[in-house]
Amino acid sequence: MKKIMALLLLNCSAFIVFAQTPDWISYSSRQLKYSNAQYYTGYAENSYTKKENPHNFLDKQKEKAASNLSENVQIRVESLTTNLSQQENSEVSSYFKNSIATYSNVELIGLQYLTYIDKKEKKVYVLAYLEKQALNKYYQQKLQSEVTRLDNLIQKAESFFQASNTKQAKIEHSNALLQANKCNSVQALLYASNTGSSTTSHTEKLIQLNQRLNQLLIKIETGEKRSINDLAALLSEKIIKGIPNHAQLKISYPTYADTKFTSPFAKRFSQVLQQELSNKGISILENPDHNTLLLKGTYWEESENIRVSLAVSDVNGKLICADENIMNKQYLIDKQISYKAENFSDAYTRMQHFRKDEMLSGDMLLELWTNKGDENLLFQEGERLKLFVRVNTPSYLRVIYYLADGSKVLLLDNYYIDQSKINKVVEIPDEFECAEPFGYETLQLSAQTKAFKSLQTQIQYGYQFITESTNAIMANTRGFKKVSSADKKAEVRLNMTTYR
Repeated sequence: MKKIMALLLLNCSAFIVFAQTPDWISYSSRQLKYSNAQYYTGYAENSYTKKENPHNFLDKQKEKAASNLSENVQIRVESLTTNLSQQENSEVSSYFKNSIATYSNVELIGLQYLTYIDKKEKKVYVLAYLEKQALNKYYQQKLQSEVTRLDNLIQKAESFFQASNTKQAKIEHSNALLQANKCNSVQALLYASNTGSSTTSHTEKLIQLNQRLNQLLIKIETGEKRSINDLAALLSEKIIKGIPNHAQLKISYPTYADTKFTSPFAKRFSQVLQQELSNKGISILENPDHNTLLLKGTYWEESENIRVSLAVSDVNGKLICADENIMNKQYLIDKQISYKAENFSDAYTRMQHFRKDEMLSGDMLLELWTNKGDENLLFQEGERLKLFVRVNTPSYLRVIYYLADGSKVLLLDNYYIDQSKINKVVEIPDEFECAEPFGYETLQLSAQTKAFKSLQTQIQYGYQFITESTNAIMANTRGFKKVSSADKKAEVRLNMTTYR
């Protein structure tokens, strides 16, 4: 299901109107007054029943609008990967890619709401909005003190290492890493809000500090030959020290670099980590509740090493603890454990196509998930895949499956969701079995209130294979121009890794 991006809502205000219909309900009016260039926005509208209290129902829609806004921020941050590939300064490019890969929620200061209850139609409307300029000003000032604190923590860790106190150096390195994660997330948010401009007064300083932090870890851990079990044991110790007693965790597979793709290595590491934590009294849950902590991670290549970075947050997105460590790539190569699919280059290029000019969620709220959830997806040969969707507006659906070998299959086209099915879980009729080719693959769901234009296809093995390029598909899907508030569209994707 759609990932709910939690927000710390500060300085909020709401205005409830019952009389005249406000102009911001209209898409065109809303875009004029709260343009994407100046604001982050999230919108929600829904009907309530006679039995429901409209004010209580309104609170739920405010949560949806805030989640929608937060998702738009996340999309904006992730979409910057395309811009980063064009950066001439490789250090700047590498730093921001890592910042985006490890981006976690930050306080969205100044979030405000406009609300309207239409008692005659039994419908509520909510607009959540946040001015980018005010957000930038606040965090530019805040980042200065946070960067200074990071510098002091790194100096402290370096001093312990130079004094041959490796144990204390590791402790201080973990403290500095948590602070670096916070600084990097704020910097990534500023980067997104500045329309992809990386030139802030703190950028170069943060790059230098992150490099020092990475170099210190390599010095501390140098010469050690680690297995997956060794790595999981080390990181589990740091996690246990950083979380409350009797905490409950949900563990997701780590993903590779700034992608959403995982791997057999990530699965095996997560299984060992889960066992290590369980043996030390931590409860592992599949379905988190409001008290559950969420453990997520990323990993990437650094010369001959694999660096794994983990972060634990609560369900509201607050960072609890973070840690990272390294292992030698040769161990995985010798054991024939895949950490990156052979089609990575093609999949990464495809991801950049998707992120360029990506549609931000607006009036239409669209969700897509599988029988294994909606993130960190890993399917082994023979496993079954089921798809589920939910949308808040009568609309036409199109599902395209981008296979590991570059093929594109039209799984569903112009499947209509009528009024009786809106806001309900709809299972896609077909079920699929994981088979060759294996690697990184993507499912893309598009929805719009107008029927889709036809794509050029040819039938192979009982499926409709699309013969048009990815760019042509995106132009077809994203191409129609919004001419009225009745014209709505949305897009969502799931990335998955398949393997033998």
